Amino acid sequence: MRGRRRESRRQREEGIRRAGEQGERETAHQLGFLGKDHVIFHGVKLRAGGRVQEFDHIAVGPKGVFHFESKHWSGEIAFEAGGMLRDGAPSKDPTSQLYRHEYVLKELVRSVGVETDVTGVLVFTHPDVRLLGKSPAFATVRADRLLHYMNAFRSKRPLDARNVQRIAAAIREHTVK
Repeated sequence: MRGRRRESRRQREEGIRRAGEQGERETAHQLGFLGKDHVIFHGVKLRAGGRVQEFDHIAVGPKGVFHFESKHWSGEIAFEAGGMLRDGAPSKDPTSQLYRHEYVLKELVRSVGVETDVTGVLVFTHPDVRLLGKSPAFATVRADRLLHYMNAFRSKRPLDARNVQRIAAAIREHTVK
């Protein structure tokens, strides 16, 4: 009996890992349509501000620096004042992860001496997800609406091509192997 329970746990963990990879592939696919004026990074681990964080995706472009957290969750996802609910039950809210990502990216951008928007985006990739409300701190979008969100975003501090490349170079320099 004990062996069966471990096997179930392994299977569940493997399913979660595969779903995460599928979500990251879907987000990467969508980001591939942003255009040549963007530099896109996938699966990078960055060190800045004395911290290290692993990012699903980062896009640097004319509208600033965006970091994306992909979730391949189905069902109803509701954001409320007290946190996030998944199918009506309290669930781990991924916004704390986005806050940590934001800190590292802002420190990296500051080290380059460039002022621009740094924006976190929580991307839900499963076709059967229903989003109710939105995260109070970060953009919350379905993968099929990601390009619309990016195109509609109004930057307060846009980047020219030179600074896009400077920030991209800093990301490459601060990537931890």
